[in-house]
Amino acid sequence: MQKTALITGASSGIGEAFAWQLAKKMDIVILVARREDRLKKMAERITATGGRARILAADLTDRAGLQQVVNYIEENRIDLLVNCAGTGLYGQVSRTDPEEEQQMIQLNVNALVRLTRAVLPQMLERNEGGIIQAGSILSFYPSPYMSAYAATKSFVLSYSEALAAELRQTGVKVSVLCPGSTESEFAARAGFKQSRTSSAEQVARIAIKGYEKGITVITPGFFNRLMSQLPRFLPRRLLTRIMARLFHNRN
Repeated sequence: MQKTALITGASSGIGEAFAWQLAKKMDIVILVARREDRLKKMAERITATGGRARILAADLTDRAGLQQVVNYIEENRIDLLVNCAGTGLYGQVSRTDPEEEQQMIQLNVNALVRLTRAVLPQMLERNEGGIIQAGSILSFYPSPYMSAYAATKSFVLSYSEALAAELRQTGVKVSVLCPGSTESEFAARAGFKQSRTSSAEQVARIAIKGYEKGITVITPGFFNRLMSQLPRFLPRRLLTRIMARLFHNRN
């Protein structure tokens, strides 16, 4: 039986890196993103290097686009779902675009949950398969000027950890990836400057290895792992002040 991975956000950044690396491990990868032209080029390059890829151009912030991907999942075998599609929003809550904020919540939270729920029945029936969710180092922190984004990623972390516990006695694995700053289009779209970044390829490679080992929360890099533990020792009020200083005037 051929093994299939479906990756959302596959046209750039960490999602694209996942697609390249999983194309070497799986029989076929399904590439999901809005930009059909980039997906076509990726599929052609994957095929040229001996892999197999199909594309599914869909906007997951749109109800019809999300349903298109849900239908595909429900009608086809998926062995690994990588929920990597996501976007950010930088600025004071009172000054950011509320419609853009709603689209971010739809993509980072609602679409992720909907696709997870779509793939679970078939995986549980086979008693095998897995899901990798894209969180963030900000999953661990209240983050002024990235308030809604950090909140969506906190949801992803909590949801994924709880789901992993529910599925522990089954053959279905769930991992949540919580990277720090990573080279991608993400920061430019969100509207803030990044310092010290990891490569998307390195982050995806660490995530896949962690998933294969059954690690639930995967935080690449010693510094990021240290940062993920600070909320256990510092008061929330102090953490929030630190994050406010960190993200103030980053555009």
